[in-house]
Amino acid sequence: MRFKTLPLILLFSLLTVPTAAEPSIQRFFPEFSGHRFVMLNEVDRLDQGVSIGPFTPQILEESLFRSYSRWQVERSEKKGYFLEVYDLLDTSGAFSLLTLWPHFQKGTDWTPLNLPVGNRFRPGEGVFWRGNYLFTVKATSGGSLSVGEFSQIVQIFYENISLENLYPVTRSFLPEDGLDTSSIQFYLGSSALSLNERFPEPLLEEIGFVDRIEIAFARYGAEGSSLFLVGYPTPALADEYFVRLQDGLKDFFSKEGVFMKRSGLLIALFIGSESSAQQVLGQFQYTPNIKWLSKTETETDTYTGEVISFLGLLTKTILGTGVFVLLILGAGLVVGLIRYGFLRRYPRLTKKKEMVRLNLGEKDH
Repeated sequence: MRFKTLPLILLFSLLTVPTAAEPSIQRFFPEFSGHRFVMLNEVDRLDQGVSIGPFTPQILEESLFRSYSRWQVERSEKKGYFLEVYDLLDTSGAFSLLTLWPHFQKGTDWTPLNLPVGNRFRPGEGVFWRGNYLFTVKATSGGSLSVGEFSQIVQIFYENISLENLYPVTRSFLPEDGLDTSSIQFYLGSSALSLNERFPEPLLEEIGFVDRIEIAFARYGAEGSSLFLVGYPTPALADEYFVRLQDGLKDFFSKEGVFMKRSGLLIALFIGSESSAQQVLGQFQYTPNIKWLSKTETETDTYTGEVISFLGLLTKTILGTGVFVLLILGAGLVVGLIRYGFLRRYPRLTKKKEMVRLNLGEKDH
């Protein structure tokens, strides 16, 4: 009997291996009614020297690459399209690739549209991010992709993929006054940062990527002054690197002024005129805040549910311990009162017995 079932077990194992290796984006596809997704290609590891799409392996590695897949999407009563999905470890990686997309495509005609999620579009193709995924949409061979069609596709993905687009800390604290939003770029490693010619080269080795930092870049004002906002894990690290960056700038020559400011976890490095620096850095202040998120009864979130369950268990444990202590104190008080009343009624029980002395060392008189 054992030998008969062994081939069945092996066959089942072989059939289940591809399923376990399916791209994670597939778990959302059943929500897309009227759509059929046909996978054309998948890459789940990086090979040095082999680019995936426009991105080099170094850039993808810094963005915490997990997989890449290419799909042909067929829709009932509507034109189909090609879909590329970059699966990153978290939202910061997807956001970084979105901001770097125009640079790697060598084009200035990529424009952001007013849509629920960050995006770039040019006739025939577009790119957008949702959660930890970066999506590219392209027209099928011989077809076209208009602004309206791309906007509709983005809206459908926005509604059917239940993930949040969370901005990194450094992007959230970029001063808004005078900000050129189309210039924003986000870096998670030295390979990506080295693409920016405005960053002082002597600081590439001093900036501290080994400590898992992040950097947001943007231009300001009509003169295009540059601001690099560097985020560190702790204020102590920010303070340490602030001194190191100052020392590194001693040998750096620039026709423009270079100004620095530290606030909490963040260091601002501004390149431009002094008047522009005063205006932009005057807006920069790290002020962390807490935002409470609430969900309706119909919404589900596994991670949030786990946190709520843990906090609920912790609260119940504390309350239970408090009740238990009160019960012990109450029981001790009752027992003490009973003993006190009992001894008052029978006082003889409290009389100490007299000491028995043997007088072994005394002589009789």
